[in-house]
Amino acid sequence: MRTGRSGVRPDGVFHLGRHRHSRHAVKARRIVRTEVRAAVTQLFFMMTYGVVEVYVAIYAVLHRLLSGGIYFIGIAVATVATRILLGRVVDKYGEAQLVYTENAAIITGILLLVFAHNIPCYLLSVALLGYSFGAVQSALQTMAMLVERRGAASSTFFVAFDFGIALGGF
Repeated sequence: MRTGRSGVRPDGVFHLGRHRHSRHAVKARRIVRTEVRAAVTQLFFMMTYGVVEVYVAIYAVLHRLLSGGIYFIGIAVATVATRILLGRVVDKYGEAQLVYTENAAIITGILLLVFAHNIPCYLLSVALLGYSFGAVQSALQTMAMLVERRGAASSTFFVAFDFGIALGGF
């Protein structure tokens, strides 16, 4: 059977080299690339969270700061507040703008945690890291999800989430 200029046969099958794929298989392959990009970004964000999760309690005791439990309560409150308040901002400006601010917030939050050994900087680090961890997951997940492959995208995304936290502790 002959193919047209686009490589599509009259029966709706793409002919790519020696392999034949349906139109939907080629479309699905493109979607996976966007899922993987968001998942890899999530992996690196969660690696930083894994490091914070493992070492912040020890760090707080060494520098005579508030306990690590207070730190995590603060991160939880900032994460919830971020998710509640940023829905309309994402609708107006898009997810990409949010990811840029998250990058800046996570870098600043980690630097404050590492180099400033006083309570105000410690609490500002809580707010910045809570914002970044709360916003990054929802923004990247929104960027990765397409209706046709919601289950596969969600699975890929959360595997990267879990592996990031696990690898960050090492």
